[in-house]
Amino acid sequence: KLHLKIVQSGGNWYCSGISLRKSMGYNKYVFYVSSRVDQLDKNVVGGLFTYMNDEEEIDIEFSKWSDAENQDSQFAVQPSYIVGNKERYDLKLDNNLSTHFFDWQTDKIDFGSFYGHTLTPKDTDIISTWTYTGENIPPDSEERLKINLWLFQGQNPSDNQEVEMIIDRVEIY
Repeated sequence: KLHLKIVQSGGNWYCSGISLRKSMGYNKYVFYVSSRVDQLDKNVVGGLFTYMNDEEEIDIEFSKWSDAENQDSQFAVQPSYIVGNKERYDLKLDNNLSTHFFDWQTDKIDFGSFYGHTLTPKDTDIISTWTYTGENIPPDSEERLKINLWLFQGQNPSDNQEVEMIIDRVEIY
């Protein structure tokens, strides 16, 4: 399991992330999460994404973006400020296990979040799904898969507690 953490040491906060060394291109990216990402501090962002640059990025993000009233999750295709490039939702988890995916194709990107570790959920286990068919589908280039846990706008966690996000496994096919 991958344990990403935000920790404090010597008065400074340190965040974590990983990146694949090679591009996996058009594929289905599945993330099996084993922690309550719906309960992250309001200043924390957990990201599951492909990244080439700020305009060529596909995101699943867990964050309230420093506003406790915000929904806690989103699917996004950058630039996300364009109307129709982002879908926000609440996870409302009842345990540590959730599955999240995006299926990146030339003409669309399918997204999903499910309760439990499954790609064949019962209807009652579907948290949110979304299909993006807009103008900003990134080309298959030299993007990298990344997973990170970081502090929005460099703000400390509002409760000054260390944070952890656990990824059980990632599948790409």
